Amino acid sequence: MSKYEIKNVEGKKVGDAELSSDVYGIEPNIPVVHQVVVCQDASARQGTHSTKNRHEVSGGGVKPYRQKGTGRARQGSIRAGQWTGGGVIFGPTPRSHARRINNKMVKLAMRSVLSGKVADSELVLVDSLEFAQPSTKQAKAALQNLGIEGKRVTVIVPDDDVNTYLSFRNLPKVSVFGVSEVTTRFLIDNGADLATLESDGRHVVDCIDNLQEQKAVQNLLSKLTGHPLPEPPPPPKYPEQRTDTATWRKTTAAIKKTFAQLERAGIIAIPNASYTVGECIAECFDKLERQPDRSRFTGYCFYTEPNKNRAREFGCLYLNYGMIAEDESGIAELADNIVSLLQQQGFDAEWSGNPDDCINVWLQPFYAALKD
Repeated sequence: MSKYEIKNVEGKKVGDAELSSDVYGIEPNIPVVHQVVVCQDASARQGTHSTKNRHEVSGGGVKPYRQKGTGRARQGSIRAGQWTGGGVIFGPTPRSHARRINNKMVKLAMRSVLSGKVADSELVLVDSLEFAQPSTKQAKAALQNLGIEGKRVTVIVPDDDVNTYLSFRNLPKVSVFGVSEVTTRFLIDNGADLATLESDGRHVVDCIDNLQEQKAVQNLLSKLTGHPLPEPPPPPKYPEQRTDTATWRKTTAAIKKTFAQLERAGIIAIPNASYTVGECIAECFDKLERQPDRSRFTGYCFYTEPNKNRAREFGCLYLNYGMIAEDESGIAELADNIVSLLQQQGFDAEWSGNPDDCINVWLQPFYAALKD
């Protein structure tokens, strides 16, 4: 164990933190850090790059000219790659770039980066960053007092500390992350790490837990902070289940039937909408504009393309919903109506009662009913 000083926003020492040598005092393993960062960067890629090959471009149903006698090279189709407007040869196609890496390497990379920060004096512990309201001026003054103004700085704050996040985000060379967003890449990408400490050090455990969901890392930092491990999340209501194509077609048909009932009940419903939530909401309002009687619609409901793919893999479909009018006083009634109609179709639907939460539709009971 080694001591590391804790400062306040005025740059004055207010105490010491006991840092475990098992976490902050090892010899950094640079090759492992490199492999983990490459894996995280690759997994973050969307993989939506796409080009058309000669079978996907238009035109070229017949030979452009006869085989012999023209003096030109023989050609079979204007869709070939050497033609203007032809297909791309061996071009990129949509795919996943995700990679897998074992847990021991992830833990070692995190310990290596933290040890390197301590060895280079690039870790700054602050007892508290409290802003009554967002203030970039106060955030800049805090960096000045800590002696790190003008440097590339990563500020790690609790997820619910909105004022601190808004105060630091506009400063040049400063990156702000909640504890649930921190990765090895974020830790090594800047010259200094500014971390706030709660009285019990809880956010340190939360950071590692949300980063890779690895119990071993939680145990490691629990010893460092002296804070007990957080309660494990409750088990899912049903085990994850990927369904076959035939069952999935029947399931989506039943969902579309339910969405048709939602339309009759005055709810704009779009199954398998666009990719992002914002695009889906815009699609709902576009559909509302095409309705002859708009006044009878009070809300909307949809699920995105990623949620559809996730539902087929794991058996739970997340539905988004909202009110047409700006007044959202009736959103609870809207969610209850959607849940009721889904349950009538044999789906196990539930809503937490929080307007910020999606409606969960568990598909496993419906799968079982189809087999029976």
